[in-house]
Amino acid sequence: MRQTTLLILISLIGLGAFAQTKKDSLVYRNFFLPSPSITYSPETDFVFGVYGLYQFKFKDYQDVKRASVLQIYGSQSLKKQTTVRFEHKVYFPSDKWYFEGIVLYRNFIEKYYGIGYDSSSENEVNAAYETFSIDEKVYKHIKQSQFYIGLHIKYINYFNVQFSDNQGEKVDNSLVPGGEGSKHLGLGVALLWDKRNSILTPTENFYFEVSSLSFVEKWTSPESFNVFKLDARSYFNFKTVNKHVLAFQFLSQFSQGEIPFREMALMGGPRMMRGYSEGRYRDQHKLELQSEYRFKLYKRFGMTAFVAGGNVMGNYSGWNFDDYKYSYGFGFRYNINKRDPANIRLDFGFGQKSEGVYITFGEAF
Repeated sequence: MRQTTLLILISLIGLGAFAQTKKDSLVYRNFFLPSPSITYSPETDFVFGVYGLYQFKFKDYQDVKRASVLQIYGSQSLKKQTTVRFEHKVYFPSDKWYFEGIVLYRNFIEKYYGIGYDSSSENEVNAAYETFSIDEKVYKHIKQSQFYIGLHIKYINYFNVQFSDNQGEKVDNSLVPGGEGSKHLGLGVALLWDKRNSILTPTENFYFEVSSLSFVEKWTSPESFNVFKLDARSYFNFKTVNKHVLAFQFLSQFSQGEIPFREMALMGGPRMMRGYSEGRYRDQHKLELQSEYRFKLYKRFGMTAFVAGGNVMGNYSGWNFDDYKYSYGFGFRYNINKRDPANIRLDFGFGQKSEGVYITFGEAF
């Protein structure tokens, strides 16, 4: 499916960049950027929203290695689709504690093609739903390293779920997992080894995270399922420091049980397999790999080229390596914070018979 998204961000940098008044160079200067946005896509029509980015260190916690990040986004489309999202990645003294999470409300509609790596575009229907979710990880680092162990909790509530064809006629969704709505509470553990020099714009070292969640029967719904994820990234500087960066990411998800269609291993979106709409392919498991070359063009401007490959599958023994999906593309960057780089990202991704345009803050990974 072709998906083209136009996003216009009017950055109020002059009004939005606030720094601490202290002149001491050892004190981190906090940075705040508010930005109105206008988006357009065939699925949403025009979307009007506001975005806020805050990079900071607590006044008494200047010893943390990386700045904390808060992001908030709210939007409303002409088709009455609403998104409100709050993301936080916060470090406390000497990086001993790290909190990472997303609070999301969404009243949305997306394309659904069924389950499996071979789902056909002929099966396309519209899936409308409302959701409220809280996904939170609380990490405690081990000794003086950058190795963390944490508690992972996630609450999901999907309601007002309806499926329809492109003519607006209702489609039976009783056979779709979670197609009639669902509510789940999951608990698990997470391990994190993070030596990146930045959250939004990493240029060196590596990131490795393993997490598991168990959504237990009878807590909030009659279904139970488990989700295991692995996310490994590495970054290499070469030629001149931070002007040429080669980045790699390996991402996998393995699931077990009756998983709602929105919580399955989804392929596509603005971060991985760019060029496919999110959820174009979905199933119990997925493996994905991507590489990106980032380089500076002039002063605050940069550019990138990327390639990715992956697939979804319903069982461990049925991986189809002959039908792997691929995507590729290029993008542009503009650094809005000279003291602690934070890029506005504009990417053009191309998949197999599909394409996408993405613009947001921070690198894809």
